[in-house]
Order: sequence, then structure tokens, then C-alpha cells
Amino acid sequence: ATLRMMANWDLAQLETNLDRLNPALCLLVCNNDSVVLPEQGEELARRVPHAQLHSIDDLGHLGHEENPEWFAARVNDLAKAHGL
Repeated sequence: ATLRMMANWDLAQLETNLDRLNPALCLLVCNNDSVVLPEQGEELARRVPHAQLHSIDDLGHLGHEENPEWFAARVNDLAKAHGL
């Protein structure tokens, strides 16, 4: 199901409209990710208005599985900071 969902993404349209995204975007970027490179997160943060980039040392592509407690705490902190 995940592969089918990803195969149907329209990434060209999304990329074209990145500068029009209104909601706050908080990016958690793992610095040891060799699949989605930290530089890609940095580029996305530059292109999306009001984006916040949070770099995480010592975690890789599956950082949320490597340290789920830490990730859950950060997501909760970010949600509270945005009134959610």
C-alpha cells in the first residue's frame, strides 16, 4: 500500500507549489540519514515559507524508530508550540 501511494504522488506539482504552502512546517532532519540527505531538508526549509528546520545528531533515516521516545517528545513539544 505504501509503495502504491508513493507511486501515485505528483511530486512535480508539489515542488512547483512549495512556496505557496501556508501551514507551519517543522522539519525534523536526522544528520546521519543517507536516504533523505540533510541537505534536502535544508533546501526544503529554504523554499517553504515559515518552515523550521530541526537537525538531529546521531540518528539516521529511521530516527523515529531508533529513538521513538525522543521523537515523540519533540513532536509533542512542536505541536504545543504551535497551539495544537
